[in-house]
Amino acid sequence: SQNLTLQMVISVLNNTKGTEIPNILKLLSQDAQDMLMKYVYKGMGILGWGDIGGSILLAWHEKLTEVAGMAGCIV
Repeated sequence: SQNLTLQMVISVLNNTKGTEIPNILKLLSQDAQDMLMKYVYKGMGILGWGDIGGSILLAWHEKLTEVAGMAGCIV
């Protein structure tokens, strides 16, 4: 299910060292970056998940925006 997939994605993001994030993102295709951003936004939109992964999701969002650019995966 989509919720299980989202939980798995959040778990992987949560278990990734912050210093590794930029290098990982640079290896992703633009399509993969777009998909990751969709999961980041979905995770941020779920009530009660802010305590679990809110800061992690914000960190990934920030780094993803830096790599893909504002006109990239956000638009």
